[in-house]
Amino acid sequence: MRLFLLSLSVPTVLTGCILVPFFLEPTDGNDSTPVWDSFDSSPWGGGGGGGGTSEFRPFAVFIDAEAVYDGRTIDGYYLFANDSNSFQEPVVKFLFVEQAYFNNYNARYACEWEGKITVLDRLDATDAAWGAFEVQYTLVQTTCENFSEASWTNGDPTEAIESQTWFVGYGPMSRSFRDEFKQAITQWGYAWEDYDPYVFSTWMGVANAAGGFNYHEVDWSVAYELDPDGGLVYDDSGDAAAISLIDGDGDGVTDVPTGLYSSQAWQGFLLEDLF
Repeated sequence: MRLFLLSLSVPTVLTGCILVPFFLEPTDGNDSTPVWDSFDSSPWGGGGGGGGTSEFRPFAVFIDAEAVYDGRTIDGYYLFANDSNSFQEPVVKFLFVEQAYFNNYNARYACEWEGKITVLDRLDATDAAWGAFEVQYTLVQTTCENFSEASWTNGDPTEAIESQTWFVGYGPMSRSFRDEFKQAITQWGYAWEDYDPYVFSTWMGVANAAGGFNYHEVDWSVAYELDPDGGLVYDDSGDAAAISLIDGDGDGVTDVPTGLYSSQAWQGFLLEDLF
């Protein structure tokens, strides 16, 4: 799948994989997508979708995920270590956008589907070297309404996403993915040293007719420390404490520590390429 490295000027017609700046700043008078920043676990603002029309015509989809990986399975975490009410379930988010979204990244032309991740089985995967899982997604909340039947053959996002068995995997970035991500970071004025050695990849995809999975390296990801009781650890600045998982050669550590694995969308997929 070909990648398109884009600056703030993004064409409205693309093929294959779509890259969008995750650090885009909102502008005054414009309901733009909030900042997609390094180690930001909430990059999307949600929008109602539809762009003021009677039908929402999805063109592309971006995926985020947030879950604890403990070396064996996927689970949730406590936002505050001593607060049992702060438990966060493992979640996945799909951001669907119309073509008009790429004119100025206006959330008016986007909608979001959020679901809970439930592990069905542990899998072996060559790419996702640390851990790979067969999972299902169950709707938690959505702002997606009035999807065009002509562009969504399975009825609506809820039906399509929940009806499929998904693949989720974690591991070091492939060399090509890492090189392109590093190039994008430096072109956009960010210091690569602030990302390396924290970043790795999340793979995601759906089951195929042959009994396997069609999956892609979809997101750059960061892991955060958890205390022994499953609570998020914060540094002296009050930010979640990131874990270094990549050595100087770009290789992943062998013994992956327990942590909150936060996957950040920086590339999108045309619907027909993912579903």
